[in-house]
Amino acid sequence: MADGHCARFSGWAGPLALPSVGRGPTEVDPWNPLTGRWLRFWPWPYEGQRKGTHLDDAAAAAPEMEAARGRAQAEAVRLMYVGLTRARDCLILAARPCQTAWLDALTDAAGNPILAIPAGEGAIDIRVGEDPHPAVARILTPPEEVEHAAPPALPAWAAAVALPLVPPIEHPPLRVAPSQWNDQGTGQGIGMPNDHVPLVRERIGFGGRLPIPGGVDMARLGEAMHAFLAIDQPETSPGRRLAGARGVLERWTVPGMAGETLMEAGDRLWRILAHRWPRMGWHTEVPVQGRLGLQRVAGRIDLLLDTPDGAVILDHKSFPGSYDHWTDRALSHAPQLSLYRHLVEAATGRPVVGVFIHMPVVGILLEIH
Repeated sequence: MADGHCARFSGWAGPLALPSVGRGPTEVDPWNPLTGRWLRFWPWPYEGQRKGTHLDDAAAAAPEMEAARGRAQAEAVRLMYVGLTRARDCLILAARPCQTAWLDALTDAAGNPILAIPAGEGAIDIRVGEDPHPAVARILTPPEEVEHAAPPALPAWAAAVALPLVPPIEHPPLRVAPSQWNDQGTGQGIGMPNDHVPLVRERIGFGGRLPIPGGVDMARLGEAMHAFLAIDQPETSPGRRLAGARGVLERWTVPGMAGETLMEAGDRLWRILAHRWPRMGWHTEVPVQGRLGLQRVAGRIDLLLDTPDGAVILDHKSFPGSYDHWTDRALSHAPQLSLYRHLVEAATGRPVVGVFIHMPVVGILLEIH
């Protein structure tokens, strides 16, 4: 028995099984490998972020991607032709129930699949276009119980050096996202006491609730607020700030939300920061990486302040809930902020003098201790 890749070089006098269609390399002249081709380096500017960047959709719609899909389709058809025409005695089409998408590479001029395998078992007709071809369908299932023969007895010398069986070791995942990390309140691995319990040490209010249109998608609004606060600078002219806010809301499809509301969120934040840390420097969307024992940690701090006494970490959360839920929501992010603290102190050698949850919708800063 052979598969399509093995049988492409010669006629195969035996059963031929086609489990799937692969994608081979494009044709290359070995003497001139770069003729009509380019070497490209595509940097990824979003580090570990893979969702919500919109680059994938733009790349899929590019003419280069369309050409690549065409080449892959042509290669799949060529391999399908080789596999279907090399069998001399018997051709086996292996597929999972109702999963024959790999056969859809064979299409007519309108793009419709021309090969159809009917459901069922026993004698069937596989239709290629309008022509029927008799075949036999079989549904194979693994046996419920398999009897294994007893292993042969080990010789005396092998029994003397046989190693004892040990239970498998459960290892934590190699990579950790700070937003998903949870130390169960112990602080283990980041230099905090085992009995440490996080609490809200200070609440700083700086305005009432922002006007939010009814029925707004809070996930999209949160992304839009993060994006605006990442690019907002207090010294920028009001016209440019407003244009930036409206552009962010349009890209994130937040209808009914005013750009002036995002500007107000930024104004309130900058005023309270300048009042509390008048000699601060600041950085937005700061990537941080480090180790937590054998694990690797990578994340991004929304706003990092550089003050004379040390660093201050702020994390934006577009939580719209009522007053009695602010503390619980803020404390739910305590593990994430404690991990940020650990990474910043390990990387800079300077202390982190404060970590805060910033809730721009309700106008509050909550310091987590």
